[in-house]
Amino acid sequence: KAHPEARVASEALALSLDAIASEEDAGDADAARRAFRASQPLLTVASGKALAGKVHPSVARVRAAMGEIELREGRIDDARTLLRQSAEEEKLGSVLLSLARIEWRDGQSPAALDHLRDAMSAHDASKDAALRGEILLTISDVTRDQGDAAAARTPLTEALKDLVQSRNVQDAGARARVERVLDRVLDRFGAAQPAQRALERAYAAAPGDKRQITQTIELVIGRAFVRADIGAARDGLQRALAADLEADDLVYFALWVRLLERQLRIPSDGAPDRVFGSKGDDGHWVATLARFGEGKLKGDGLIARAATPIQRYEALFYDAMDHRADGDTKGGDDLLRQVVAGTGLQLSEVSLARDMLDPTKSQLGGPLPPDVSIP
Repeated sequence: KAHPEARVASEALALSLDAIASEEDAGDADAARRAFRASQPLLTVASGKALAGKVHPSVARVRAAMGEIELREGRIDDARTLLRQSAEEEKLGSVLLSLARIEWRDGQSPAALDHLRDAMSAHDASKDAALRGEILLTISDVTRDQGDAAAARTPLTEALKDLVQSRNVQDAGARARVERVLDRVLDRFGAAQPAQRALERAYAAAPGDKRQITQTIELVIGRAFVRADIGAARDGLQRALAADLEADDLVYFALWVRLLERQLRIPSDGAPDRVFGSKGDDGHWVATLARFGEGKLKGDGLIARAATPIQRYEALFYDAMDHRADGDTKGGDDLLRQVVAGTGLQLSEVSLARDMLDPTKSQLGGPLPPDVSIP
């Protein structure tokens, strides 16, 4: 406070941001919150007139980082407050996108569209083709949700053209991200084969990056799950095993394959059980999911063991799948609606639930724009 120097304040904020991120990486959201609370005096100093616009990372980016953590944790009210504060201090496309998703979930579609359109002119969006694609894809989805399928096609077409032109970015990780968003855009057009080719290119773009591989395989198995394509789901799990992905991620992928086997009433190929068996019963949530996958725990027991909002919505989803596998489609769909209406916006299970309840909402259908050369 006595000596507000930009260099020192920047280093202090960078340390705070690293501490918050490290705690989240360790799976301890409460510790991330403590680190954020401890940084408040620094944020106050860095927000003062003497340092305004001179510190990097900015105060807005620290607030945004914590807001994203709260969003992933299902604490929407806290996330909304932090993201709004961040957006008021600095215009970032990624922040406006997250804020718009909250508003869309809250039934505030006009406000969501305003933020999404504003996000397109943000500095980070101008340099990140994948982010621009995500924003345009979300504009299309919100517009389609309002009942205007014709208007929803315009931002989807714009996203397709931009992503196709941006596929050759130098950074391998960025290239993989572009291909994954391109896959989802092509999916909206109902172009299954070009979408699959985009996923294959995403694999090839960053073969040594386990994070990129995990996100690509999540799309592969998730799509197969919704479409009841057991062959594609099993292929995705085999790729995940071959890539030696994190044990927790493997449990989720194995669980989706196992649920699909149950739904289709076909014998297992054994891969899911090998994954579940490798996860010891250490009391952690993913170990509890593994026991559910093995059939040692029913869906209602899973719900009873959920300790956080996110765990509860995951448990509701898997209980819904339990009901469906047992022939109770209505009971399962009622649970899926609770998942979609909940606060787990960032969960893969929410996207899966939405697509399962109404598969037509995830597609506008063809034809593809004639003036775009699809790779």
